[in-house]
Amino acid sequence: MANHLICRAIFISALLATPALSGEGSSSPSLSLSNAIHTALNSDPWLVGSLHKQKGLMAKAVAADSLPDPKINLGITNLASDSFEFKQEPMTQLKLGISQMLPRGNSRVLKKQRFTELAQALPHQRNNRRAQLALQVSQSWLDTYKAQESLFLIVENRPLFEQLVDIAQSKYTSTVGRTRQQDVVRAQLELTRLDDRATRLKQQQEMGLARLFQWLADKHSLVDRTHTDSMVRPFTPHLDRKLPSLERSKTKTATNAYEILLIHPAVLALEKYISASQAEIELAEQQYKPQFGLNATYGYRDDAPNGIERTDFVSSG
Repeated sequence: MANHLICRAIFISALLATPALSGEGSSSPSLSLSNAIHTALNSDPWLVGSLHKQKGLMAKAVAADSLPDPKINLGITNLASDSFEFKQEPMTQLKLGISQMLPRGNSRVLKKQRFTELAQALPHQRNNRRAQLALQVSQSWLDTYKAQESLFLIVENRPLFEQLVDIAQSKYTSTVGRTRQQDVVRAQLELTRLDDRATRLKQQQEMGLARLFQWLADKHSLVDRTHTDSMVRPFTPHLDRKLPSLERSKTKTATNAYEILLIHPAVLALEKYISASQAEIELAEQQYKPQFGLNATYGYRDDAPNGIERTDFVSSG
């Protein structure tokens, strides 16, 4: 009997050590649902990577809309090999040329369109990612909240079950009334079941916190930031006991489900990827069209050995 009382005392002390179940931790900051969603969205590396990827695609779109860089060449032609004298032969020239290639057909516009469509798909993907994160974090938070509050009710009402056990034992030992031994055993059994239920809820709470904190990076790096208080305080691993008010869905009937589906972020992103694929197909068809280029060359000739001035040459094509 003494060992049983010691085990009960240890059990109650372990449960009351949880900040959510004791009054000592009430002054420390707790994790509300809105803070959990806000922290998950701000610490998601996928959202940051998607934003940088969009900037890269927009830069590629600007580059694709530009003409290729022109090529400049400088050289000497028809130089006499016996003396290497620049003015010896009239055909010797110092040539400076520039050439500019033109894209095939409408490929420049199509390249820009393809990169632009790919870049415009990423904001819709980020909106879809934010909604998925909010949903998963909310589910984990609410599951953990359910286990936490159920555990709180058990700890709060456990003295009543202990009183029932004490009353049954006192009546049984004093032979008052019709209390039998099985009534005492039944009361102790209900208390044991209550302790088992509390143990399972404690495990569910810890597992829920583990699932929740995987979206919130390192739980020790979480901070409580307010608009008026610039102090940074670490979160304690328990949830805010105030249940948030959930917004109702604006959808009243199922008749507009088709319109709602059309504006879903995943559908909007898919439409952008389809447009980008169509532009890529048209871009591949441009390879069958001829490609043109422009070039111009200036050829400088030195005066003849007898002093006669030679005319410079200009070529274009």
